[in-house]
Amino acid sequence: MRSPKGNVWVHRLSYIPNTFNRDSPLVPHMPRKSCYGWGIKVSTADTLIKFREEFTLPAEPKFWSGENNEFATNRIINKRRTSITNEFSKPDKGWVKKVWCVVKGDPEGKYSIKVFFNDQFIKNFDFEVRRM
Repeated sequence: MRSPKGNVWVHRLSYIPNTFNRDSPLVPHMPRKSCYGWGIKVSTADTLIKFREEFTLPAEPKFWSGENNEFATNRIINKRRTSITNEFSKPDKGWVKKVWCVVKGDPEGKYSIKVFFNDQFIKNFDFEVRRM
């Protein structure tokens, strides 16, 4: 089933919870081994899509990519718990996606990623990172 989201038609939402069990909202806290992310299939495969990702952690991490880079596409807010990234992406075979991997210093607990296309909310992805 397709649903309109602004001028983007969302075909399918996909959650890539981790490299071990794609059906589980639990991601093992294994630095440089566990990865997670999101993917959204759209009908506008040839269009450049502006997306915003609001990525919130349960506690501040030791490191945020781009934190001290004035040219980075993200900004850090909420006492270093949230990274807001604004990017443009040309869908790859109809998919817009982003993948992250656990690194040393990432906190355990509940994570949340909110995704917006062209400033319209599309989907919230909630999952938990913990030692297994």
